[in-house]
Amino acid sequence: MIRKLLNLGFLAVVISLAVPVHASVTTEPVESVVQIIDWTSLTPELDPKVYGKYRAGKLSQSDLRVYMDSFYNTPRPELAGKEVSLTGYLLPQNVYEDGTSNRFILVKKISSWTHTDQKLKPNQVLLVEFKPGMKLNQTTRVRYRITGIMNVGKYSVPATETFYRLDASAIKVNRRKFNEKY
Repeated sequence: MIRKLLNLGFLAVVISLAVPVHASVTTEPVESVVQIIDWTSLTPELDPKVYGKYRAGKLSQSDLRVYMDSFYNTPRPELAGKEVSLTGYLLPQNVYEDGTSNRFILVKKISSWTHTDQKLKPNQVLLVEFKPGMKLNQTTRVRYRITGIMNVGKYSVPATETFYRLDASAIKVNRRKFNEKY
């Protein structure tokens, strides 16, 4: 009987050595490398001194307009090469015979593109390239979350230019919650 118990003990030791045991298990969440950004992240920080001068009457409306034009025409080079995630509305730019597209324009609000004669500023629109392609079964009223690598440069899209191209790795429908900001 003792011999059988010793053999079982020996067998247990051999099995425990053969199966790796992880000494530590962590329950802390792993930090994601994807940076979730919003549309204000595509513009530089506003200079509060400029707004203060305008409110105090020390800056004319035309000078403020010149500042705002430079504000909307300034890219954020620190976003280059980062994996980011952003929500907006997709407008396909090239539709193939099978109904798929792999090049889109991403805008914050669909009305900013369709119901205005104004040209969008370069940091209010993104060019999205999604190599696998995607068939848009829904209308353009569906909001999407696009994740991918951000490129900063000067890119031409129909009717405007943009500073940003997103090489998308994922495109998912993103339904807006009640009272959620864009």
